[in-house]
Amino acid sequence: MRNRLFSEKLVLPLTIIMLTIGATNPSPVFAFGKNTASQTSGETIKSTVLENFTPPDIFIDNAQISKEIIMSNIKFSCVQSRIFHTGGSCDDFASKSIKGIVNVIVGRELLAREARRTALTVDENDFDNYFSNRINALGGSEALGNIFAEFNIDFDQYRAISKHAFIAREYSEKVLLKDSPLTEKVIRSYYDKNISDYTKVEERIVDFVMFYLPAGPDSDVVSFIKDAPSEIHSRDDLTSFIVKLKLRHLRKTRKQTAFDIVYRPDRGGKFWDVVKGIERAGQAVYYENETRDRKEHFIFLLSEVIPEEITPYENERDKIRKKLNTEWPSKVIGEKVNLLRDRSDIKIIYH
Repeated sequence: MRNRLFSEKLVLPLTIIMLTIGATNPSPVFAFGKNTASQTSGETIKSTVLENFTPPDIFIDNAQISKEIIMSNIKFSCVQSRIFHTGGSCDDFASKSIKGIVNVIVGRELLAREARRTALTVDENDFDNYFSNRINALGGSEALGNIFAEFNIDFDQYRAISKHAFIAREYSEKVLLKDSPLTEKVIRSYYDKNISDYTKVEERIVDFVMFYLPAGPDSDVVSFIKDAPSEIHSRDDLTSFIVKLKLRHLRKTRKQTAFDIVYRPDRGGKFWDVVKGIERAGQAVYYENETRDRKEHFIFLLSEVIPEEITPYENERDKIRKKLNTEWPSKVIGEKVNLLRDRSDIKIIYH
């Protein structure tokens, strides 16, 4: 198979999913980018030694990441998929998810480099606690050791890669997020950019009646209907008009009525243009629609207009802050990784 070379930029956009020390739920060690793995239900991941899979070559500024690190990351991804009960073989999983795994490796390496450049110190006790919590979150050392044995990997490999992830994580938390806090300005900007989410659109409550007659020249019945809107200003007026029309033209017309129909801008439909053109509540208009075998004559009465209402920023601030608290780390770190990526010469060769 011909080698495929990807240079300068990664194939996928990078975002970050942060880990919390002491997390109780299994989660990726340190995930960069979108999850591109195509996973299937059914049997759990089958342990193979990936005999049929050749890892890509990864170069960052002409420095190559070792094949051992790449293969270890692939195997750990298969282990996590085994724990999460996804299906298929490890070879299939690796083939389908390799670009996502590469995102993890490259993003982690870029952040770790920045940590070294800024001389960030890492507390070994903090890492020991982090690593212990990771083991417990993935089922405990005994259960995880059994799975590792199937994949011919050991805790020292897992510890080395976890250490690399921990350094990137420490840099992200102690440098990036400290320098880019979630401020009031950011929260207000989010509100302004998403103002439609906090806006209740105008509603128009409409009553209407439709009379339908056989196709043909207009009759006095039609004239009576067309002249009616000027006398109709309420539902009682509309009901009274229906009674009058029945008494005068009982055998000539059929009708359909509807009350309290709520029209909104997103409702659409062939009548929305008619309804939105009514200037004020208490006003009625006539509308005609002709089909192949009959004419339909409508009277629309705008009973009530409920104006657009915007929820004040002060009422939404705490909700937005809570929402952004979970998204802000990924945004800040993702932007940093993308910046580092653009400044680096990254080559990825798939075999």
